[in-house]
Amino acid sequence: MTKIITLVTAYRKDFLPELLFGLSCQTYKDFKVIISDDSPDASVTELLKSGRLSTLLRDLDITLVQGPRKGGFHNIQSLIHSWSQHARLAHLLMDDDIVYPDFYRHHALVHESSEVQASVSLRWFCGIDGRPFSMQRLPDHIEADPRRRVPLVCGDLFPQLVPNCVILLGDFSHCVLSQSAVQALKKSRLHRMSYYGLDDIGLFLDVSRRGPVTLIREHLGGFRMHPAQSTAQTASFCLKCGYLAWAALSLDAWACGELSAQDAVRGLSKSLALFMRQYPEDEITERFLDLVETNATDIAALASAFEVFWGDLLQGQSISPGTVAPVGNVKGVSPVT
Repeated sequence: MTKIITLVTAYRKDFLPELLFGLSCQTYKDFKVIISDDSPDASVTELLKSGRLSTLLRDLDITLVQGPRKGGFHNIQSLIHSWSQHARLAHLLMDDDIVYPDFYRHHALVHESSEVQASVSLRWFCGIDGRPFSMQRLPDHIEADPRRRVPLVCGDLFPQLVPNCVILLGDFSHCVLSQSAVQALKKSRLHRMSYYGLDDIGLFLDVSRRGPVTLIREHLGGFRMHPAQSTAQTASFCLKCGYLAWAALSLDAWACGELSAQDAVRGLSKSLALFMRQYPEDEITERFLDLVETNATDIAALASAFEVFWGDLLQGQSISPGTVAPVGNVKGVSPVT
């Protein structure tokens, strides 16, 4: 069985040549690629069928499939339900991100330990041209750690990340998941509440309860910053949920015993403050604030009320596990059929 399955969520064709170049340059070759064309006009399929990328495709094992065209979350869920089981490890790669030549080699070495749930490598923040301009800052205790591979466990991650709403570990493009982690991603919840909007952070927290999430202290890729990226769409429902999901994670982590009540309230308060600052006039802000004020003295009541509020908000956003149909194989210079 192939060791790594690369699941590419492709909405834009603009950065596809650079993505394929990064994959074709990998020093570790035991992987195959599934590209899910989620573009509204099938422009990704047209580009791959055109022959213009034949040199990049020549040495890659690629299958092209039709995406569900319901947004990025649905595309990810469709890919993992249909294709993740085809390899021992899975890598979700967003269409605008970059992986460097040793990405898979480092991650495959980490996963030689069957206990590792996920491996996460550092990434540069890049401009639209792919050139690095900054890096993420690590907490002082990790910076002081002499190891190049740092195992992170739930006892560290939950109190470090959730009470202060800290995004430490990056995103899916820069991690490789075990099959156990993939199964957890299918349900996307710690205990009772979805962590939709913070799927990467939520997943890392969730699986850290079963084994380490290993941080690879090497910059093995780039996170591209550009106006069309999803995190720049401040009015989008998904981005709003990214702020609210910190409250869901805080209360759910308390419910399953991973956070103290004090830390859970800190995380909820920080989530509320961030949301109010970003969306001061939003109708959701008023509902969120009223919920907190009404149940402020009882964390159990607060958790129950937020669960109802969060569930109502997400109604209709969940995905029914389905399949994405193969469009054809892209092998060498052969066109997609």
